[in-house]
Amino acid sequence: MPITSSAKKALRVAQSKKTQNDKLRRKLKSLFKKPSKNLSDVISMIDKASKKGIIHKNKANRFKAKLMAKLKTNLSKKSSAQKSKKKVAKL
Repeated sequence: MPITSSAKKALRVAQSKKTQNDKLRRKLKSLFKKPSKNLSDVISMIDKASKKGIIHKNKANRFKAKLMAKLKTNLSKKSSAQKSKKKVAKL
């Protein structure tokens, strides 16, 4: 336990910052699993977290790359499904 008043205050500040950082980390994880928000908002949040030092900048870049790859596969699946529906309609 801290003894001096400045050490006690430093402990309080560290604890409050830890809770804020943990909250943002959890939010990032949930956004990555199910990106329901706008893509630019998600990327902005990832960039802010890396700027604040909550996550490393390389990890942020990996997150963004995985997010783009996931989006690309989802779009290709949707377009292929639409194409197959059009082929069935023509027959």
